[in-house]
Amino acid sequence: MQAPHDEDEVYLVLSGRARMRLGEEERSVGPGSLLYVGASLEHSFFEIEEDMTLLVMFAASPPDRS
Repeated sequence: MQAPHDEDEVYLVLSGRARMRLGEEERSVGPGSLLYVGASLEHSFFEIEEDMTLLVMFAASPPDRS
């Protein structure tokens, strides 16, 4: 199970097929799908039809420079 993170995330689906739930929205994803997941947004892959290979990038908040 995936859980919300404190950072924004970007998923690039390299291979495989599934559905993804982003908050209240659901969509089919496959090779080439690019998904933005805002920090703290509930999200999960489900109905996975083929094993998936994903490239996942996290965007950390910049350090506080005050």
